[in-house]
Amino acid sequence: GSWTYDGFQVDLRHIDEARGTSVVELGVDLSEFYTSAEWDILEVPAVRNEKFYTCCDEPYLDITFNITMRRKTLFYTVNLIIPCMGISFLTVLVFYLPSDSGEKVSLSISILLSLTVFFLLLAEIIPPTSLVVPLLGKFVLFTMIL
Repeated sequence: GSWTYDGFQVDLRHIDEARGTSVVELGVDLSEFYTSAEWDILEVPAVRNEKFYTCCDEPYLDITFNITMRRKTLFYTVNLIIPCMGISFLTVLVFYLPSDSGEKVSLSISILLSLTVFFLLLAEIIPPTSLVVPLLGKFVLFTMIL
């Protein structure tokens, strides 16, 4: 919108807006959009808003665009979740080895080392946040404790 011109001086409307409605379902032209390898755009509605302030009798107009996106999960499934499940399956195999076997200790150390490397890789790929620990991070830490 414009702060220097009110709604009587500049009538801000979307090019595809029909008279009588303030919502346009596809508010952005996606013909020049390069498809992302990580995200899908689901919808981009445009809403025309008229705001009246107490100082002025004129409306002030703006158009609000809400972009709804969905993350493509194939990359994370193939590169993070499936290897994590495979390493966890190897952890269960340690309990089936006899206790006097020397291979039990070497397999356990190898699994712990691979989980540590995997956890470091996971920490680089997943965006850092201190609000919540990712579920996959909790799973890897729990498997390391086993």
